Amino acid sequence: MSKKGKVNPNNIQDWTQVVLNKNKNKKSKVPQIQKQPSAIKTDIEGEIKKIKKVTPEMAKKLTTARVSKNLTQEQIAQKACLSGRIIKEVERGGCLYNHVVINKMCNVLGISVRRDL
Repeated sequence: MSKKGKVNPNNIQDWTQVVLNKNKNKKSKVPQIQKQPSAIKTDIEGEIKKIKKVTPEMAKKLTTARVSKNLTQEQIAQKACLSGRIIKEVERGGCLYNHVVINKMCNVLGISVRRDL
């Protein structure tokens, strides 16, 4: 309400408008965090550990075992209760090492694969 007790039809809100402008010329005072390479992670103490990936030798052994049993990637995925995409990534060798996935694939194929391969 205005000072005289009448409502201004153009200004029916009782708060003032706030406009935020970002000044692009000023640099942020927040320190920038440098990204680490994808194959390295740090634990709680700050020690750098290497992330284990599926090695090309392991991928090749799984692929040759699948082909020798005349199975498709989709058939292995169905028998191991995994998605076909995961099987493709493991056989390509472009994913992180996951012992659960590898063990399920090995059980379906009837082989064993060492982790250090």
